[in-house]
Amino acid sequence: MKKQLIIIGIIVLLVAVGLSGCTNNNNNNTNNTEIEIVTVSGMGVVQTVNNLEKPIRLIVSGMNCDITVTKETNLTDVVISGMNSIVRVSHNHSFTSEISGLDAKIVYYD
Repeated sequence: MKKQLIIIGIIVLLVAVGLSGCTNNNNNNTNNTEIEIVTVSGMGVVQTVNNLEKPIRLIVSGMNCDITVTKETNLTDVVISGMNSIVRVSHNHSFTSEISGLDAKIVYYD
């Protein structure tokens, strides 16, 4: 009985993450020193982050996401809580990171 409840709980969690979709929060303030938060959620999201205007804080909470951050983007922070997600960055980036998702990782593309 406990195994059935755990399986049902996991299925509900997967459906909730899948239905949450992909969001990109853009702050439209005129102050260029503020950090823009880019949030990626959902299942199987493939996205390239290219922002030359403001520093970026990237939050990935989706499953099986593949996110690439361009060399020109000023990346300050990466938070990955989604399962099997990959964030691809350049060696030129200088950022802090927090990875709590199962099989989630940050890889360098150059």
